[in-house]
Amino acid sequence: MQTIELDFCAFTISSDELVRVVEPSSFVGLFDPEDPRTRDAEPYDAWVYVGEIDRHCIRVPTEFKQPLCNAINMLPRGERFKPHPDSMLLSCLDASWADSPESGSSWHSDRITAQQLVEALHSAACPRLRVSTSGDDEPALPLPQPERLVERDTVWIFRTKILTRGITALRAAPGGAAHTFPGFGALGEGFGIVDIPLPSRTDGIYQVRVGQTFLRGIPYVGALPDQTWDDDKVKDVFEQTSHNFSEWFNHIEMWWPACALSGAAVEVFVRAESVESARQAIAASGLLNWHGLVQGRVTGCPLETRTFSRYAYLWHMGRANGLAHDAWESMETFDKAEATRILSRLFEAISYIVPLQSHPSGPKLFVGV
Repeated sequence: MQTIELDFCAFTISSDELVRVVEPSSFVGLFDPEDPRTRDAEPYDAWVYVGEIDRHCIRVPTEFKQPLCNAINMLPRGERFKPHPDSMLLSCLDASWADSPESGSSWHSDRITAQQLVEALHSAACPRLRVSTSGDDEPALPLPQPERLVERDTVWIFRTKILTRGITALRAAPGGAAHTFPGFGALGEGFGIVDIPLPSRTDGIYQVRVGQTFLRGIPYVGALPDQTWDDDKVKDVFEQTSHNFSEWFNHIEMWWPACALSGAAVEVFVRAESVESARQAIAASGLLNWHGLVQGRVTGCPLETRTFSRYAYLWHMGRANGLAHDAWESMETFDKAEATRILSRLFEAISYIVPLQSHPSGPKLFVGV
């Protein structure tokens, strides 16, 4: 029997509801996640990340970022904290936070309680927030009853692995609704991940993503450098990318046999009030039939596939990293534009380019290993 696992869940609740979902004394970590990407639906994919509670991410509408920062900044002195250096809050908090003494209690420097967050949300006049979790078979936090949700917009993403011969890359037929995100550089030859939007379905399923089985194992690096980054930042990104690449390369070479890399991953995006109804919709959809999916019988979007071996993947990655290092070392004086081009080629060659948002409107974030 084909195994399908819950990989993502997101729901919207009122600010008051947070302390009914979690204990009011639960800590909210006010620091940026290691991987800020979200697979949530519009418009929540653009909401501002606030923090994490019990492995669940909290986001608020963009217009409430500054008011919420101001509200947290106004917490009584005994409840002050030092925000984490990577926190999105750091840029708009009062500078006195960095120098303020911590209270005499055993206070953690980069977190507040759920109750304090709710109070800050009230002060900021923020009526609702988005809660999401990734990578769990079931959400750790209890999902509120439908009548307690602000919107009937709970999103579930399920994932299953399809056995194929070799690492499988895909490409959508030109001119259709599906969008291809090329990966693997010259090795992929335009093949990579495919997003298939399904807006007209009535069962809640609104998108299918087909890609590789191992992409979740690749460490997050960060956005492709742009004109707003200073020279030192570009250097840091290159060094971090190269380091993460080496770690990933060695991990595959030592621990991942060909069977672990082979195959394809199918992700199904569903709007449903419960996990049971989401599973039922997927089971009845026919989207997990690999041959039918590739032929486009259910989606109307036929796919082309290309497979390559573990050996070819390792050789390609090693060559890409070597060429990037050679190009980097050949710069007699640092040139930001050239450094950005080197990083772009490295990101694209060792894969992967992943859409930041769940809808196939184009790549939002370039991610390397």
